[in-house]
Amino acid sequence: MGIDNDLYVYDKGEFRRIKRPESAPIGPIIAIAEDQDNNVWAEAIGNPAKLVRIQDREVREEIPATRVPTATSLAADPKDGIWLGLANGALARYRHGQLETFPIRSGMAAVMRQILVRADGSALGASSAGLVEWRDGTLRTLTSVVGENAH
Repeated sequence: MGIDNDLYVYDKGEFRRIKRPESAPIGPIIAIAEDQDNNVWAEAIGNPAKLVRIQDREVREEIPATRVPTATSLAADPKDGIWLGLANGALARYRHGQLETFPIRSGMAAVMRQILVRADGSALGASSAGLVEWRDGTLRTLTSVVGENAH
């Protein structure tokens, strides 16, 4: 649970603060997900914004927004890594230290609000520009125009 600039885990009847190596606050948390390897990923929008990997209640890695753009939502990939719904409207997948970005149709200003990842590894994203689906390397957007399928 994110409270103010800190992140807490409720364990055995008490809240325990997630610690950074220098004990500084993580920053306000806007998205959180746990992957198959028990890593907890959190998007912190503090100064600076960053994607944080937590394991065993300690921050193990901080990835600055200069390497991974700010995400508004996170979801674990059942195969490996995590999916990010980016503030610029794109979907992205982060695995093994590498970021793959799947932008929606150019010219569409959007924010990715929520992501759902299915057991087969395909991803659905709810954006302000429509519903986005990534499956087998193809990105499709269903917009408010009935039947419109933009790539």
